[in-house]
Formats: sequence, structure tokens, C-alpha cells
Amino acid sequence: VLEGYIKLNDTASVHKTAALSREIGTILQHDTAMTRPQLLYNDLLMIDTELSVVNFEHKYDNAKNLLNRMEALKIIYKDQATNFIDVNLIRLRLENYINLKNIDSIRSYIARYESSPNFGKGQSADLAEFKAKLQAIQGNYKGAYIWLLNSLKYERDLQSNLMAESSNLLYAYTQAEYNRIALQKTEKIKQQRTLWLVIISVSALIVIFCIYLIMLYRSRKAKMQIEALNN
Repeated sequence: VLEGYIKLNDTASVHKTAALSREIGTILQHDTAMTRPQLLYNDLLMIDTELSVVNFEHKYDNAKNLLNRMEALKIIYKDQATNFIDVNLIRLRLENYINLKNIDSIRSYIARYESSPNFGKGQSADLAEFKAKLQAIQGNYKGAYIWLLNSLKYERDLQSNLMAESSNLLYAYTQAEYNRIALQKTEKIKQQRTLWLVIISVSALIVIFCIYLIMLYRSRKAKMQIEALNN
């Protein structure tokens, strides 16, 4: 919700939403039912909310202080898994140095971002965009344009791969569903055939029993006729 108001440049709604988020977060901080992991995520969310607000207000020095507070959570919650903070922190610091136009720090964090163990193809578009912004800050708009084109290419490739993966998953699901339906139909036909076999078998037994009764009746009748003739 907050990001939506930021994109709309709705200052009043941004501050109102942030204040509500801060109030809820403070209440949760004092809730004895909260677990350590929940407290960690709550504190992280509160800092992230404040970070969004100060960036919206272009108070980039304040953003730097908030990032230091975010990093301090790794010490406060050293009994919890906090590796995910590092992944986000490198990116957030990089964005902050771009806003501050600190060229040396931008270069340093671009290198750290690119060499991060969690860096993958999904981050290639972001990296190219960061490099484009660095070139623009340095006044090299041609270089910025080239890196921006690369960023768009990486983004298109990523979307194409995602679409291909989605299509493959959809095909696999459709095939599995088709097989499931076919199996159900086969099982239904099998059950019908079994039912018909039982009906036919029972009918045959009834017919045989009826023939047996008729033959028994005729045999007794013939026997009675023979006895009558003998008498």
C-alpha cells in the first residue's frame, strides 16, 4: 500500500500509512506472544517502512542511518538466521550511494553485488541498471544508454525464460491432468465391465438353475407317469 502511494506521489497518504505501520509495529514489539523470528521480521519491516519514507522525501543521509540500523539487527538477533539481510542490504546501500552520487562507493558496491554468492541471472538486469546510473552520474550518457539497453535485454530474457518455464509447467500440469482423467475413465470402464460380468454371471446362474428346475420337474413327471402305467 505504501509503495502505491509513493508512486502516486501522495505525500499525505504516505505519511498516514507509515504512521499506522509504525504504530502497529510498536505494539507488536511489546507483544509477549511474538517469537524471536517474528520480532526480527517486525523490526526489519519497520526499518524498511521508514526507509521508503525518507527516500520519498529525498533525505538520503537519513536513509544511510536506517541501513546501519538494519545491519545492526544481525547482532541483535544473532541467535536467528539473518543471511537474507545481507542480500538485501548490499542492494539497498548501492541504491543509497547512487542517490548520494558517491561514485567510489557505487563502484565498490557494484563489485560486491556482482560477486555476491546469491547473485544470479535474475539480478543481471538490476546490475546493468546500476552500471547505467553510474555512467550517467559520471556524465557518460552514451555508456549509460548502452548499459540501459543491456538491462532491458536481460529483463526481456528473464521474462521469456519465466514464460517458457510457466508454459512447461502448464503443459506438465495439463498432461498430468489428462492422464488422471484418462485413468479415471479407464477405471470407470473397468468397473462397468466388472459390473456387467457380474450381472451376466448371475443371470447365467439363474438360467442354469431354472433349466435344472425344469428338468427336475420333467423327470419327476415322467417318473409319475411310468409308475401310473405300471399300476
